Amino acid sequence: FFSCFFHPAARMARCLCARRQTQLQASNLRSVEIHLSELLGASNLEPDADLGNLDDDLQGTITSLVNDENKTVELFKKVASGVVYVTTTQSGPQMQAGSEDQPGGPASQQKATGSGFVWDDNGHIVTNAHVVHGADKVMVSTGDQQQYAAKLVATDPDTDIAVLRVEDPAAIAKCHPCAMGSSSNLQVGQTVLAIGNPFGLDHTLTTGVLSGTERTIQGSSGKPISGVIQTDAAINPGNSGGPLLNSSGEVIGINSQIMSSSRSSAGIGFAVPINTVKVIVDELIAHGKITRAALGVTLGSKETLELVAQDSGIPGALILSVTGPAKAAGMKATERMEDGNLSLGDVVQEIDGTAVNESQDLFKLMAKLKPGQQVRVKVLHLSDRKTETFNVRLAKVDSNQEEKALEEEERQQQ
Repeated sequence: FFSCFFHPAARMARCLCARRQTQLQASNLRSVEIHLSELLGASNLEPDADLGNLDDDLQGTITSLVNDENKTVELFKKVASGVVYVTTTQSGPQMQAGSEDQPGGPASQQKATGSGFVWDDNGHIVTNAHVVHGADKVMVSTGDQQQYAAKLVATDPDTDIAVLRVEDPAAIAKCHPCAMGSSSNLQVGQTVLAIGNPFGLDHTLTTGVLSGTERTIQGSSGKPISGVIQTDAAINPGNSGGPLLNSSGEVIGINSQIMSSSRSSAGIGFAVPINTVKVIVDELIAHGKITRAALGVTLGSKETLELVAQDSGIPGALILSVTGPAKAAGMKATERMEDGNLSLGDVVQEIDGTAVNESQDLFKLMAKLKPGQQVRVKVLHLSDRKTETFNVRLAKVDSNQEEKALEEEERQQQ
């Protein structure tokens, strides 16, 4: 095969093919010229001049394509040094041979990977909360494959945002902060780019368009994140925490989730908008937590409400447990008794006159309220189908408490 490729006869054949192809192209162009002349009625059309113009147009198209490619190449070079590869390890119980889910023996090391991007000149790195959740050790890798230890500053499970910090001067010197854009006035169809580490392939660039805005996804805590960006730029496991960029190389979101039945890209990815990220990250760096108002309830899904109430027409958020303000006010949870029967509780249907049709509505309303604020909560008692309104003063909860609650819930499920 190789000797044939370099054989003189083969070279001659390739030259002849090239000459023949050039003749065919010239013939085709001449045909185009004749047809154009007939269509335009230009009997005095000068063939050489028109072919030259056609060549100029073709050359302009090629130049434009090359310029677009060069722009993408330069953008990647500029931004890549601000993107890192995040690796976490978490200690877990070693499973005994031949047993089913029975912990025992020395702790095993479970690894997870993700992406992140440099926030400032102080070594702060932003990633997803789910990337570092439960991690005992976090390492970040820069573009030159060097690894550095990172400290977890704080997380906010509600928005799936975490802040890390590298303190090694060598790492800080290599990590250049990404330029922050705005997620206001984004347009469907505009070009977007994602840089991350899908399947461990560090500093991978993918491109696409902004497919939608104002989507809603669930954060690590199960609460909704609104205003989310949808894109068809390929996002896969390992991209989480990496930046979504506009065509100027500015960060407009954090790549967080995909919608897929195979855990790989199906052209539907989601990024938390950068305007939300800015508020959360600044607060996490300054105070190490996000403080929010709390009613003191955990909620069930709409499907659970329909099952419990045996009625698909009841609007509201089913209360599964009460604590703090809700418990003090006298609200009741739906729970299973020792005899196996259900004790029917309450369904939140309004907050200060604003309707709550499902649990997501209550989460969104609570995000706008402040700790210490007094609100009127209208509930439906499932036991007798009567409504009652409670005056409740909202409590304060911070993101660190929510992270600990998630970890405790996971321990109980193991």
